Amino acid sequence: ILVLTRPDAGRVTLAGEFKVGSSYQVDQCNVINTVSTITTAFMNSAIFRDSLFEIRRTVIDTNGIFAFYSNNHIYAGAVHRLVNNFIRTTYPSRITSGNAPRQAAIGYYYATYFYVGAVLEMSNNEVSVGSNYSYGLYVRPSKGRIIHDDTNRYSDSHIYVYHTTTAANNFFILNQSSNMQSIVYSGVATSDYTDEIVGIYNTDAISVNVDLGRVAGMSLTFGGVRLNTLVVSAAKYTTVNVGIVNVSVASTFSI
Repeated sequence: ILVLTRPDAGRVTLAGEFKVGSSYQVDQCNVINTVSTITTAFMNSAIFRDSLFEIRRTVIDTNGIFAFYSNNHIYAGAVHRLVNNFIRTTYPSRITSGNAPRQAAIGYYYATYFYVGAVLEMSNNEVSVGSNYSYGLYVRPSKGRIIHDDTNRYSDSHIYVYHTTTAANNFFILNQSSNMQSIVYSGVATSDYTDEIVGIYNTDAISVNVDLGRVAGMSLTFGGVRLNTLVVSAAKYTTVNVGIVNVSVASTFSI
């Protein structure tokens, strides 16, 4: 067990491999980077197998392009838990449209795969980025599970969640986020997703795009949302329940 408690740092880098029963915990830390040439304030390059990685009650604040960046594999049994953190990057994004994570400032960036049995848990995080063409959250799990509850807050940013192969039991709720640019929740069209729960509530955004790919069993709900564009699509679907309550769409509405 490796515990990092209450240090002040300009940059944190994690590497190596955490195996069965091991854990790396960061609690009440201040990672403050004021040098824009330092690309990432908190870099995770470690491999996790049947182990725990947890960041809680921590500030990661940077002038660099990435506040938090994870770029190695998370295998079965591993849990990444992000709780009660303040995440900010003030880096001026270099893109003007589209989703190009290599050119955009990102708060939480998972560029690697979650395998079957791996879990990403996010709760009560406040994420702020420096421009409208930056990402608060960019995550690409493979066969793992996301648990993203309604206590996470974002502002002035994009969110991109992309499933690259079969996933199950994902729980993604977004609530009370403001001035969002785009929210994309996407799956591939060659695999069936099962038991998905996705909800967006009390949020302002320019566009929301939910591309289900192939799904067998899903609950999708929008409530108290103000949008310019709402698009929900699927290549194939069975047992999908869609709820829309008190939603304002200024331009394009397509399901």
